[in-house]
Formats: sequence, C-alpha cells, structure tokens
Amino acid sequence: MLRIGNQHGMRHSAAVGANGNTTESEVIPPLSSEAQAINSLCADSGLAPDLARALLADSHLPLVVCETTGEIVFASRATGDLLGVSAGSLVGGRLPIAGGPEAEAERQGFLRRAGNTGRPTLILEVIAGMPCRTVVRRMSPASGADGQGLLLCIFHTGPASAETAEDHAHYEVVHARRGPRMPTEDLTEAELRVLRLIAMGHTSGEIGRLIHRSVKTVEWHRSSLGRKLGLSTRIELTRFAHRQGLVDLGGVTLQAPEGAAPAAPRGPGRRRSVSIQLDGPPARS
Repeated sequence: MLRIGNQHGMRHSAAVGANGNTTESEVIPPLSSEAQAINSLCADSGLAPDLARALLADSHLPLVVCETTGEIVFASRATGDLLGVSAGSLVGGRLPIAGGPEAEAERQGFLRRAGNTGRPTLILEVIAGMPCRTVVRRMSPASGADGQGLLLCIFHTGPASAETAEDHAHYEVVHARRGPRMPTEDLTEAELRVLRLIAMGHTSGEIGRLIHRSVKTVEWHRSSLGRKLGLSTRIELTRFAHRQGLVDLGGVTLQAPEGAAPAAPRGPGRRRSVSIQLDGPPARS
C-alpha cells in the first residue's frame, strides 16, 4: 500500500500492482494540526519515524516535548486543557509552575539530569493544584557538555501516592520540593474526614452521627473548608475531593464507627443520587 500525505489537503492511498498500475484509491482526511506539528517536530529534529508514530499515539495525553533547558517545542492539546491555556501558547516558553525562581531552577535541574543520564525520571510534583506523576524520557541523545537534547514529559494527574519499589526499578524518582504545595496540606484530619463524607453524598446530619459530632460542628468544618479552599458549595467540594483522589470513584461503603447511631432511613420520595461532573478525562498510567 502506497500512502501519500499532504498536510494542506486530501491524502490518497493506493494499492500498486505488480505491473505498476494503481488498482484502487481512497480519500483519507487531511492531517490534524497536532499531527502536522508532530511531523514537523520530528522532521526538524531528525527523530526516527517510529518516535513520531509513538508521539502521535500518545498525543491525547497531557504531554510536552522540551529541551533540557525546559523550553517547550511541542505541547499536546490535553496539556493546554490541564493548565487552562492554549497549547500553542506554551511553545517557546517553559511550563508555568508556581513557586518562583527556586522551583524553576529545581525543575530545570531534573530535566538536565534526565537529558545527561538518559535514564527515565519520575517527578512527584503538584501541577494545576493536583498531585502529578511526571514521567520524563529522553527522545534524542544529549549533545555537548550542556546536555542539549529533546525530552518527552507526560503528566499523569490523579491521586497522590508514595513511590514504590517498582517505580525505583524503572525510574529515577525525585520529589519537587520547591514547587507549589498540595491544597489539602493545610487541612486538618477532621476537615479531611468531613470533606470525604461530603463528597460521598452524606448530609450534615449523617456526617455528625458518623463522626460523633454535632451538626453545628460539621457545618463549622464545612465553612472552614470553604475558606481554605476557596470553594463555597457542596458540588464544588465534591469535585475537588474527586480530583484530589480523596474518594474512590468505584464506590465506597463507609462503615460507621463502633457505637455510632445508624443514619436515619429516608422516607418515600427522598431517595438521593449524586452525579459528579469531573473536569476532564481520568489520567492514564
């Protein structure tokens, strides 16, 4: 099968027989802007075609291709969605990370080391207010003493988790110490417990019975959560809890503490269902 591509218009695919004549033809949609950008990147950088195919296959993920200095040469649309900006606006700059010059220098050090050693690196950090496992792989060999080369960074956002023995077997694991903190770090254990129960759909009365506290105390914790997180409604708190991985999306059965009064049964017509609209697709591992 002979395939001829044209980024500006139609592409055609034709089977060529032994006599050299074309036997069939089909119209193929033109390349997407993202595919065009990947093809141009690989052509300009001299990357192997299989790398271009692999990059295109993963382009639905939040990822960037950058130099070891951190300068971005390609950003997927999903990265722009994650950061709340257009993907094109990221090209030519560095990943916008809170924390100031110290955080920028720390991240640049991680990238430079990954470029020099060629070993895949796992950065445990916070991006867009969410825990993130950023996997950094070298795409092209480092050249020169400054370790210049291209790196692929894929951002897996989701529940925070400590590094495992398996992580250390495959990556050099590093923790971002200078960047932004997790939004939940300023919450007390009591506030976290109330937040989880709110996200699971429990009323203030039910939460009070489950944690042996008055409704007034539960409402006080809820107000404190709103002040600390800048969220005012139960829906906002629920979305935040799910984005932070504080609640099992597969469904959780909560066991009341020993001696706690059971939640009052709901009367007819008071059946409650909770529907949560998450902000984007789940992270892929």
